[in-house]
Amino acid sequence: MYKNKERKKFMEKKYMEEHKEEQRLYQLQWRKNNKQKIALRMKKYRVINREEILEKAKKYYQNNKNRNKDLCDCGNEKDKRSKKCFECQSKLQSIPENNGNWLGGVSNLPYAFEFNGILKESIRYRDSYICQNCGMTEEEHLISLGYNLVIHHIDYNKQNCEEDNLITLCNQCNIRANFNRSYWQEFYTNKVEA
Repeated sequence: MYKNKERKKFMEKKYMEEHKEEQRLYQLQWRKNNKQKIALRMKKYRVINREEILEKAKKYYQNNKNRNKDLCDCGNEKDKRSKKCFECQSKLQSIPENNGNWLGGVSNLPYAFEFNGILKESIRYRDSYICQNCGMTEEEHLISLGYNLVIHHIDYNKQNCEEDNLITLCNQCNIRANFNRSYWQEFYTNKVEA
């Protein structure tokens, strides 16, 4: 059996060497035929010259020039996707009740409505724009994380927005305060009272 395998390999090799020229000619003929087929396909899709394209564009423009344009109440052309022009639509959506995403003013939940940007800014001002735990300034926080120092609820009640319950922290200290809450609650209460 071993001799048969060797013999078979030897015969295949010998056959390949003897018929190498035939195989090369066959491959060349195959490539030539395929190139001819591709050339025939390309003739079907003739290249349109620039003048034909311009002529078609002019005809299209003239046909659609006089179509009726839908106008908004203000006289501008309506947006394709809405019943108003872009300007009127943006004015309507700037009123919260008219915006499609309006949910009746529940965007701050679970926080109280008093917990807004003005209150947060006043707490940061009171704490001199410094994290009350590690001492990081707001400038450092902006550079490292890209946003202002955060305001932390000392008693962890998001509805309690009294000034003595709020403290300025950096993001890392705020995350750290979510573990061992009783320790941090006592620690920050003492900080605010002092």
